[in-house]
Amino acid sequence: MTDYKEQEEAERKVYQQFIGKYFIQNQRQDKYAEWAGAMIEIPKQRYEELIDLNSLMHQFALIYRKHLEVQMNFIEIENTINEYKEQLETCSPRESGVIQRLAFIDINRRLSNFLTSFNSLIYDFLAKYMVPELFGKKSEKAKEYVQKTNDWFSSNINGYKFIVTLRDYATHRNLPIQIVGFKFDYDKGKDQKLTVKPYVEFRKSTLQENEKLGRKLKDELDSLPDTFSLTPILDDIKIFIDEFLCDFVKFCGKMFTEMADKLIQHYNTLDNPDLVSFGKVDLRGNVQHIYFQPDILKKIKECE
Repeated sequence: MTDYKEQEEAERKVYQQFIGKYFIQNQRQDKYAEWAGAMIEIPKQRYEELIDLNSLMHQFALIYRKHLEVQMNFIEIENTINEYKEQLETCSPRESGVIQRLAFIDINRRLSNFLTSFNSLIYDFLAKYMVPELFGKKSEKAKEYVQKTNDWFSSNINGYKFIVTLRDYATHRNLPIQIVGFKFDYDKGKDQKLTVKPYVEFRKSTLQENEKLGRKLKDELDSLPDTFSLTPILDDIKIFIDEFLCDFVKFCGKMFTEMADKLIQHYNTLDNPDLVSFGKVDLRGNVQHIYFQPDILKKIKECE
C-alpha cells in the first residue's frame, strides 16, 4: 500500500507540471507497482488532430471486432463438432444417445450464431450503418458497397448466396442442419479403442420444402444430391471471410491506411514506445488519457 501511495504521489507531481496543457506520455511497466517512462507537452492543434485520428481508429476497431466475432463463431462450429467426437470416444454406451441428441442441437446453434453474425456484419452493420457513417448516407461509396453485396449474392462467390439465404431460414423457419451423425469403429484388439467419425449434412428435400429458400437456391440445390455435407460449404466461405477485412480496407481507399501511418508516427514520438497515450490535464489537475492501440494499427498495415 505504501508503494502504491508513493507512486500515486510521484505521478501527481508529474501531472502538476502539465496543468492546462496537452501531452503525449509513454509509460513502461515491466512489473506491477513499478513505472517508468517519459512525458512531453504537445500543442493543442496536435492534440485535436490526434482526437480526430483516434476517432477514425475506433471506427476501424469496431469493424475489426465485428469481423473477429464472425471468425470466432466460424471456428466454434468445427470446435464443437470435435468436442462431441471426443466425448463419444470416451463415454459409456448408455451416455452416447444423450450426447448425440445434444450434439444435434449444439452444432445447429453454433452454425446459427455464425450465420447471424455474418449477415449482421455485411448488412446490418456495414451497409446500413458504418459505410454511410464513413462516407455519407447518399454517397457513391455507400451505393458502391450495396452493389458489392448484390454482386456477391448473384455470383454466389464462395457460397455467399447459400450462407445468406440459409441465415433467413435458420432465423425464421427451422434449424439449418438436418443431419448430425457419428460413425463408430470399435477396435476389439488389446487397445479396445473406440474411434468416432462425425458427419454433418443438409437434406435437400427438407430445405426445398421452404418455398422462399427453394426458389432462391433452386439452381444451387438442383445440382446437389439429397444429402450433402456442411464441410465444403464452410471451406468455401472461409476464403471469403479471411479476405474480407483487408478487402474492406482497400474498398475504403486510403482512409484507414493514412490514419494508421499518422498515428504510428505520433506513437513513435518518444523512445521505446510501450504504453503510449495522449491527453490533457485540466485546471483542476484531472488527467484524461487516450491510449494508442498498436495492435489495431498493425492490423491495418497488414492489409496494404
